[in-house]
Amino acid sequence: PSAHYVMDTVTHAGKLLEYSMSQQVKEPELVYGRYWHGSMFAYKLLFVIGNLSDVRWINFLICTFTMFAFSICFYKHFQPMDFYLTLLSLIFVNYYMIFHSMQFTPAFLIAFFGAMAVLKRIEMKKEVVSTFLIIGACTAYFDLLTVPALTVGLPMICWVLKQNSTSDFKADLKQLIQFGAVWICGFIGTWTFKWLLIYCFTDYSI
Repeated sequence: PSAHYVMDTVTHAGKLLEYSMSQQVKEPELVYGRYWHGSMFAYKLLFVIGNLSDVRWINFLICTFTMFAFSICFYKHFQPMDFYLTLLSLIFVNYYMIFHSMQFTPAFLIAFFGAMAVLKRIEMKKEVVSTFLIIGACTAYFDLLTVPALTVGLPMICWVLKQNSTSDFKADLKQLIQFGAVWICGFIGTWTFKWLLIYCFTDYSI
């Protein structure tokens, strides 16, 4: 918006956005036809009940509760030392700051929910390959290429920790490669489907 007008007196992000929508007369110079912000669908629902500051705090609370749910799930499945080291790793990446960012939180939410889903399916003695396919598809839809590898890495770590010490290393490695390949199929497949929709229903260049 700053390319179209100068407004030094307004500093609040919400007011700046409101001013931009009401005063901007110039069309955007660039349209990102290759992307869509899937997370914006959820955020728009939150904007019905609050402003930008409110939505950021709601987002923070949702992410915090999700992290606590993941921590409880992790504690039930693993040794205390694994649990403490995992929490320490979250502190090192400043998770409490990331949850204030509406761009970065989708990847972390998908990673936490994906890891819990993997642990639940292992507990129920069900296959987890399809879970990685769904995780990859959700990542392509909701995450704007921030930290997509996190969504496959954390569930993989949980799967590895669930393997016993007598498991076959080659078989486990083969299984991890399969998980990664399936995740990539879900990720690339969703991107391809997005491009197909854009090509069929819009005039945007992809």
